[in-house]
Amino acid sequence: MGPNILIDKSTLQSLSRREDRDEISHLFHHYEVIICRTLLLEILGDLSKETSSPDDVVQELSHKLTPLDSKVIPAWQELCAGNLLGQAVPMDGRPIIREGTPVTLADGRKIIFFDETEEMKLLRKWQVKGFTESERRFAKERREAYESQNLEAMLQTMRPVLKEKKKFKSLEEAKGFINQSLSNSDKAIQQNWLGYLLNLLQISAELTTLIYNRWLKLGMPTIGIFAPYGEYCIKAITLFVVGTVNGFVSTKNTNPIDLEYLYYLPFCQVFTTKDIFQKKMSQHLLRADQEFIPCEILKQDLARISEEHSRQLKAQAPEERTLYERYPPDLENSVTLQMWKKYMAPKRKNPFAKMTPELHKQIMEQVRPVISAITQHERKESNFNAPV
Repeated sequence: MGPNILIDKSTLQSLSRREDRDEISHLFHHYEVIICRTLLLEILGDLSKETSSPDDVVQELSHKLTPLDSKVIPAWQELCAGNLLGQAVPMDGRPIIREGTPVTLADGRKIIFFDETEEMKLLRKWQVKGFTESERRFAKERREAYESQNLEAMLQTMRPVLKEKKKFKSLEEAKGFINQSLSNSDKAIQQNWLGYLLNLLQISAELTTLIYNRWLKLGMPTIGIFAPYGEYCIKAITLFVVGTVNGFVSTKNTNPIDLEYLYYLPFCQVFTTKDIFQKKMSQHLLRADQEFIPCEILKQDLARISEEHSRQLKAQAPEERTLYERYPPDLENSVTLQMWKKYMAPKRKNPFAKMTPELHKQIMEQVRPVISAITQHERKESNFNAPV
């Protein structure tokens, strides 16, 4: 529980998990960490690096991610395609997660059970170096595909929409031009944008027909009305390509990979990275109610929190130690504390500060039926999926 924070691989690599300075644990303790598909693919991509121990690198990074206090969200392509087909995709800082399964408890109460995601299963496998040959091939092919991308060719696909090879004075000016084009009610321009997005997503012919028919049925509206998240993705990639061609961002071959993190910005409250390209681009894509924290600042803050937590533990006798509170410590100029004050409810007394045997028993009485119902549900699923 905590503010929703989107992290990239540079952040994951930067934060330590040493016993005397466990920054990564405090990240997951005080934030709801959003794990996107791009992060997992980047971790897997390290298998293809020509280093002495790529398996060890992937294992170490995998160990830094925990299913607790995190949310794995669907791939941006999946969200975008769903939006084009009419599915709502809220872009208000809430992470989008897959639907849970209704489970009925013995006393008739109903709960929603969220099973372990396929992504988390992969992470557990990577934590013990359970890499398959197909994963190694995929990592190599993905890296080669990104390294061979031609930005000028990408710009050519935008020509029907951007009309002319316009020069801009800044990314902000380019952003204004793109927004103006996307809001243009000219149906031919909107059709070009829609076609560009479908080509970007590599949508099948069958789905393309469904999407076009829906667009026509609604009166050929602007992309922003038809598929708001689709419009956001167009803004992000178009700003990247135009910005690169105009020299506002570098031509680093990892930029297309780093761009993919920015497709998930609508689903977080806080974004952090160490990457220069992402820092620059995110400033033009974040909403006014979102916050950007440079990874260097976040790392320093989490180190201070870790030190304060250790100090508090040393000051208490073992029998007096209580559960570590979610609300961050009251440290001067703490960005984590600032994020909690902005996005979370005011601090209140921890109901579990003194866990008596009686309170522990009451809690377990409430939890036991839930565990039992989930176990029965998993057994039914296992029997249903068992080979005949």
